[in-house]
Amino acid sequence: MQDEADLLLGDVGWDSLGPQADLATAWDRWRGFAEIAPAMPSPPAGDVALVNAAGNEDWFQFQHAQTGQADALGLYFADDVEVTSFGLMYRSGLVLGDNTEPYQVARQFAQAEGLRVPVEYQRRRKVRLNDPALLIAGPGHCMWGHWLVDFLPRLALAVQALGTRLDDCIIPLPSDTPDWAEALLRTAFGIPREKLLYYNYQHEILVCRRAIIPTFVHTDYFFHPHAATIFDSLARRFGLDVAPTRRLFVTRLAFRAQHPHATHAYAFERALEELADRRGYAVVAPESLNIDLQFSLFARARAIAGISGSGLHNALLSPRGSVVAQVGVPNPVQSRIAALRGHRMVYLIPPEHDEQPLPRSCMSAFFEAVESDVFQPNT
Repeated sequence: MQDEADLLLGDVGWDSLGPQADLATAWDRWRGFAEIAPAMPSPPAGDVALVNAAGNEDWFQFQHAQTGQADALGLYFADDVEVTSFGLMYRSGLVLGDNTEPYQVARQFAQAEGLRVPVEYQRRRKVRLNDPALLIAGPGHCMWGHWLVDFLPRLALAVQALGTRLDDCIIPLPSDTPDWAEALLRTAFGIPREKLLYYNYQHEILVCRRAIIPTFVHTDYFFHPHAATIFDSLARRFGLDVAPTRRLFVTRLAFRAQHPHATHAYAFERALEELADRRGYAVVAPESLNIDLQFSLFARARAIAGISGSGLHNALLSPRGSVVAQVGVPNPVQSRIAALRGHRMVYLIPPEHDEQPLPRSCMSAFFEAVESDVFQPNT
């Protein structure tokens, strides 16, 4: 009997695409890596205040303060790259990627969808694309936070490096990509609808004769310092039509009513939101705003509070010295955003079980930490 491993499509890394090259050479040969910024340590974390940590302060402090090495940023150029599902990439019959978290997740999805078994993979219909394909989408392409943290910065690198060559490129996207993603690309970088190609993510394989694959601007969510310039540039373009808002509270109640399994549902959330309103926070539901207004609000905010999730990732646009106050610590991504953007963090550690109430004193302490002299937002 044939070994199960022999039935699976293997992996291939970036080194298979050739050595480092200048942009013009990589574009002409469709091979190699055009570097934009060399590998660098991620920025160090700033201040953090913990509320209701229940004796686990050292652990949370450690999670917040972690730093790492961010890989070099740039664009990979390759010929004959195949794309399917949510942006899975294959070359020469092998899954293309590395060992960082986004590609590990990609391989897990490929396994779950049977796309590592040759016979299953080959059942999909192949559609050929001759125009240069700019590949930015991947796992999480239906989630706002992943567009802010993962995909939009990849496009920014391409815009920076390619210049007018970008006009020759097509951006393939899975057919279930939300409408707001198209609006995001148009608002942030002026990408018109005709430059997007939607492929049937369940049945088609897009065969890209020429492909450009930007790096992520983080390595396992340790951000490269260069990423700050991307968000600085975006922030400068927004906020001109909105008066400065000192405090925002990001509500998830309306979003959860439509997507009940999408986020944590804490029993105390409505009470926390009501307290925020009484303390002078502007309660906002980002998903209900157009992208211009959403970017404008966060680009001018000085204090942002809310439940952990994509809504708080909008703080990528907020100024250095702002305070971000988050309920829950499902992962360290918000701390790493804070390190990149020079934010100060406040964490409210919720009860062990979502349905448990939270004492009013803890809620008050949460906002008091934001508003204290130590964590006073800059004006």
